[in-house]
Amino acid sequence: MSLPRFPVALLTLLALVACSDEAAKSETPAASAPNTAPAAAPATDALTVAPAGYPDRFLGKADAPVTVVEYASLTCIHCSQFHSQVLPAVQAPYIDSGKVRWIFRDFPLDRLSLSAAQLSRCLPEDVYFKFIGLLFENRDPWLKADGDLGPLKQLAMLAGMTGEQADACLADTKLRDALVAERLRAATTFKVQATPTVFIAGQPHAGGMTPEAIASALDKALANAPAK
Repeated sequence: MSLPRFPVALLTLLALVACSDEAAKSETPAASAPNTAPAAAPATDALTVAPAGYPDRFLGKADAPVTVVEYASLTCIHCSQFHSQVLPAVQAPYIDSGKVRWIFRDFPLDRLSLSAAQLSRCLPEDVYFKFIGLLFENRDPWLKADGDLGPLKQLAMLAGMTGEQADACLADTKLRDALVAERLRAATTFKVQATPTVFIAGQPHAGGMTPEAIASALDKALANAPAK
C-alpha cells in the first residue's frame, strides 16, 4: 500500500515547518540540538485543553500537579532520541510518581508521519505509548520504504491490528482531519515551529533538552504548582 493522496492545502500545511523529514534525518542528536523557545508562552489552561473529538494520550495521573505537553513528529530523529534518551530518565521520578502528567500530541512533519499518527490513534489506548516506542525504535524499515506503507502496517499489526483494520484506519479522513487540525492549532495558537517542542507548565522548550534540563524545569514547575 502506498501513501494516500492528499489535498494541496494539506501538503502546504505539512511543509510549513522549520525542519523537513529529510533534514531531520541528517541533524545532530537531540542532546546537542539548540534549545531555543518561542517568544511567548501560551496560557496553560488553553494548552492543556484537548480539542473536541480528539482526546489526549498521556502518561501519569490525570490530576498530577504539573502538566507537560510534548509536540512531536514520528519521523523526527530528534523526537526518537528524546524518547529513547531523555523521557526514560524522568519517567520514574516524575511521571510514575504522580508528580507529572505527560501529554503526547502529534505534529506531523510529512505525510508519512501523519499516516503513522493515524495508526497510533486507531490502537487501544493502553497500547498507544508502546506503539509510539515501537515506531521510534524501528525507524529504518518504515522510513526507508519509499512511500510503501507496508512496513508501517506490519508494525501496527504487531501491536494488535489486522491488515483490514490498518487499511480502514489509514482511509479515515475524519481522523486525518483531526490530526491536521491539531497540528495547525499548535502552529498558530501555541507557536510550535519545530519538533520536539515541550511545554512544561505552559513554558515552551524547543529543540533538544538534556535529562538534567528537563528535571530542573520540572522541579521549578513543581515548586510553583498550586497546593492541592
